[in-house]
Amino acid sequence: MDHINNFGEGIKESIKEETATDDWERKIAYALVSHDSGILFEALANGLMKSQSAELSAACFISAIWLISMLPILPDTGIQGVARACFLKRFVSKLKSAVNREQNPYDEHV
Repeated sequence: MDHINNFGEGIKESIKEETATDDWERKIAYALVSHDSGILFEALANGLMKSQSAELSAACFISAIWLISMLPILPDTGIQGVARACFLKRFVSKLKSAVNREQNPYDEHV
């Protein structure tokens, strides 16, 4: 019987940790996106498109996607429009260039 009680306590503790993690993520995301009217979106968008470093560009892309995924659960402050303005054209451009590379993996002149 103790084994079952311990299992139940483990589940409760796991749920508490998950709730605390979700709460922390939400607070961090809100602090990042609400700072200076979403200026972080502009910085990430510039890093995504203008960086010569593939690693930096990938980090900007992943960070932007995470922040965008958090927007629906954050208080509505109009920041979604800022994110859309910063990223929509850039994401479409990035995805199109990736598709073009997949379709033409080799230079025709080789």
